[in-house]
Amino acid sequence: MRKRYKKKFKKSFRFGDLIFLYLFFIFSLFFYLNLYYFTLPIILLFIFIPFYFYYYFIFITILFLLLFYFYYYFIIFLHDMTYIHVNPMDNKNGEIIVSIQSQVFDGFCGNNVGTFVLRRRGHIPKILNTVQYYSKYKHIGAEISNDTLKNIINEFCKDILFADNSSNTNNHTTTVITATSTTNTNQISFLTGYMKTYDCVDIVMNAIVELKKKKKIENIITNNENIEKIQNKEKEQVELLIENIINLNYFWICDPVMGDNGRVYVDSDVVKAYTKATTYADIITPNQFELELLSNTKINNEKDVIKSIDQLLNNGSKIIIVTSVRYSFDASNLYLYVGFYNNNKKLICFKFKIPRCDIDICGTGDLFTSLLLSFILKQKGNILKIISKVLNIMQVSN
Repeated sequence: MRKRYKKKFKKSFRFGDLIFLYLFFIFSLFFYLNLYYFTLPIILLFIFIPFYFYYYFIFITILFLLLFYFYYYFIIFLHDMTYIHVNPMDNKNGEIIVSIQSQVFDGFCGNNVGTFVLRRRGHIPKILNTVQYYSKYKHIGAEISNDTLKNIINEFCKDILFADNSSNTNNHTTTVITATSTTNTNQISFLTGYMKTYDCVDIVMNAIVELKKKKKIENIITNNENIEKIQNKEKEQVELLIENIINLNYFWICDPVMGDNGRVYVDSDVVKAYTKATTYADIITPNQFELELLSNTKINNEKDVIKSIDQLLNNGSKIIIVTSVRYSFDASNLYLYVGFYNNNKKLICFKFKIPRCDIDICGTGDLFTSLLLSFILKQKGNILKIISKVLNIMQVSN
């Protein structure tokens, strides 16, 4: 038996070598292309090979695995050493999210919350901190300087416009590639929060507006053929689609963080800056006190809320979401209002009733806006359903 096996082993050696090299090449190719499910049949070939090759292929398989892993990690090492490597976490779907908010050392608010939520839900936001404070309640730290803010935002805008020009001219001669310029820049969204000074708000607003003017924006329009297929009962819901209210390829969610419960914690002239920003922001998310500041109207009842929403929409905003309104006649609940104009310029307004938690929680507005942005990008569709899902998550987290 042993002599016969040795003869077969010698005869099969050259043929087995060819099979091994062929399978090694195919296996490596599939593995490199991340087609892992195609590697399973090749592994099975090693197992179910004719019996007289069996022991030989066990030895070859072990050798193959050792060589393959050495080869794989060696290629990665060479790649990292010889190329300007783009971060593997870059967005594959082409979305660019810019979050411009506060940063605190202790606590959860601003970018502390927004960054976590967006990354947890699969986004890769670009983060710009307007301030670095010890906490929300102790403003010990520093604000970003106007020059630094301008330089960073202007450089971002240059990268976006450069990427657009590169894609239009099909220029493949550039060897140094930034992470921004490697992605499809057709979908850009801004999320802004706490900005302490008038200049800070003005710089950010002007950059967003100027970039929108210079960049070629294509609007996302709901397919008319699909609308015709919708039943009459559902046709009434078409005006609630977020795609029909704002341009999802370029939009700005502005949380005008100025104060709460009658207390202002920004410079007094910031109100003027945000009033100007209501002309350009697509979605504004003030609380009751901030709505009073922007509309210069005291909120006493629901009519005052609707009047203020109508005023901000007239300024140019597409959607107003008043995140929390508290009435004296209902101390156990808060009310959220969402308002926008339909195609006939008619005000559409809805409200949500939310159980009130009698505890002081910071960062709820930042949590709301970051979840809102994520659901708009990922889910799209009915704006009321989007807000409902955001509120459900917030109620569970509380």
